[in-house]
Amino acid sequence: MLAVTTPARIALFLALQRAEVKLYLTPYRTLFLLAALYNVAFGIWAGLFPLAFFSTFDLEVPRYPSIWSCVGMVVGLYGILYAYVAWKPEQGN
Repeated sequence: MLAVTTPARIALFLALQRAEVKLYLTPYRTLFLLAALYNVAFGIWAGLFPLAFFSTFDLEVPRYPSIWSCVGMVVGLYGILYAYVAWKPEQGN
């Protein structure tokens, strides 16, 4: 006996399949979201206050703080990319 395939059954099957994928990806979404928050916060901090890191940890102040500010921009950009991956992880194939 063949199963009757109706549009409603197909829609239900696809919805369950999407829900299963989203449940499977939930830990990854959480991990990438946390990474995004950390990187954006660090990027803003290092970009706007490049000497704060060195004074916080009692390190010698660098000769060119603009390099550290640039590192903050790069880390902040990674944060934006991590946020995108947390939003749409299934497109990372």
